[in-house]
Amino acid sequence: MPTPADRLRERIRREGPISFLDFMEAALYGPDGYYSSGARIGQTGDFVTSPHVSPVFARAIAERFLQDAGELEGPLDFVEVGAGDGQFLEDFASHIARKAPDLAARSLRLTAVERSATSRQTLEQREISPSPRILADPGDLPGGSVTGWIFSNELYDALPVARVVGAREGLAELRVGLGHERFAWVPTPAPPPLEEHLAAFRVGLEEGQVAEIRPSAAPLHRHLA
Repeated sequence: MPTPADRLRERIRREGPISFLDFMEAALYGPDGYYSSGARIGQTGDFVTSPHVSPVFARAIAERFLQDAGELEGPLDFVEVGAGDGQFLEDFASHIARKAPDLAARSLRLTAVERSATSRQTLEQREISPSPRILADPGDLPGGSVTGWIFSNELYDALPVARVVGAREGLAELRVGLGHERFAWVPTPAPPPLEEHLAAFRVGLEEGQVAEIRPSAAPLHRHLA
């Protein structure tokens, strides 16, 4: 059975060097990508995030949320973007239920936004109260529908990036090609959108300097705002 790496090699043979943005997108979120096939998170997994070390992080965030809740009226939203397997949201909701049971029972609305179908399935199996609305994409949130918090932990780590490098001839994009059947960097002239992105932030790269650009970040910010 072809591996994700095999599929990427075949794509590069067919299309030529691809952007690292597309490479990362396929490696993480393709049909058999890392997150799509069930990322191994936790003490015995590939990596650990704060919610998997201790519930203290979620409790601290819940305490701060309760301070704001005392100043607002009506239903309150807590939206977690990039909710993963739901460990944080479960600990957060449990703490709210202990410290403010009336809020938890009557006016707290939880939403978990998670791209990975595998993680969404895990979320659905957790005993979280009140039961969260589970969405696949932040774009599924209706505009102006949130009164309360939009929260995320380590979201940007999982957003695919394009890579660029300063070159003598100007800005170059580092695309992914093949060299002796191994993945290899292939510098090519950077397309205008990448140049414009750096220019908007007044960033100039010296020869050999490398930067990462997340094209999906700005649209995400605009929608959540």
